[in-house]
Amino acid sequence: MDSHELARAVGVVAGAAILAAGLIVLVKPMLVRYLLAHPNARSSHARATPQGAGVAVMLAVFIVAAAAWLLWRPPHFGATLGPVLAGAFGLTVLGLADYAKALPV
Repeated sequence: MDSHELARAVGVVAGAAILAAGLIVLVKPMLVRYLLAHPNARSSHARATPQGAGVAVMLAVFIVAAAAWLLWRPPHFGATLGPVLAGAFGLTVLGLADYAKALPV
């Protein structure tokens, strides 16, 4: 890996981290309003806590993957990473649904 590729990789990771942090800040009011985890016998928190910030992180992953595809068009990108991103999207939606209404096992 040459210095340009390393700089690009570091830039992508840093951009994804900044994007994820910004999205968490933007999404937090909605999480506080709709997705609070209230303390119960099984919880480790003493007061209602927002849950679901992973949705913002996954949204950042999807945005960065789409931007990487649009900017660099790497060969076999869709064929190799597409199924992984589709699975991650499905699990993200399932997790969000579980936060909104506890789903049975």
